[in-house]
Amino acid sequence: MYDKNGKFHLDAKDKAILQKCVYENPYIPFNPFPKQAEMILATEKEVLIGGAAGGSKSTSLLMRALFYVQDDANEYHALILRRTLSDLKRKGALIHKASQWLNRKEVQNNASIKPKWDGTEHSWTFPNGNSLTFGYYANSYMKLVKMNQKLHNPDSPLLIEDVKDGETVKEISEPSYIDAQTRLM
Repeated sequence: MYDKNGKFHLDAKDKAILQKCVYENPYIPFNPFPKQAEMILATEKEVLIGGAAGGSKSTSLLMRALFYVQDDANEYHALILRRTLSDLKRKGALIHKASQWLNRKEVQNNASIKPKWDGTEHSWTFPNGNSLTFGYYANSYMKLVKMNQKLHNPDSPLLIEDVKDGETVKEISEPSYIDAQTRLM
């Protein structure tokens, strides 16, 4: 994507992908900047991006998540994770940004492309059945955290409570998400 002089350029294949998945995508309201294009065109299983606040990392992530939602031929479900629900919901965060993009008049007034929002599941479902879901992995409800800490027995193999007489604990090995074959974007 960059030539020997460091100048950004796209080959014919990348241009065709951007044309189909971004420029003609009714859910993405604008064209990506070169750094955004680089991120959304990446073919690696995982892409790490960094930078200062306001550097359009979240916008790139949302563009990438919406990349294939209009694909009627393949089932596609994107999941965007943040540490807490408030990291997703605050003004300017990903749920807010997705709502701005997907609630535009040209999307909402066209029944053939109009997605439905489920606020309980934090998920957009598109007419073709594809989806974009927002999730979080930290429990920011401190009362529940403290209650669970009280239930934890450090001598028990369980996170909460104890093994009762007659119960069996079977240890299993969960594969690393890095080794998993699923794509998380």
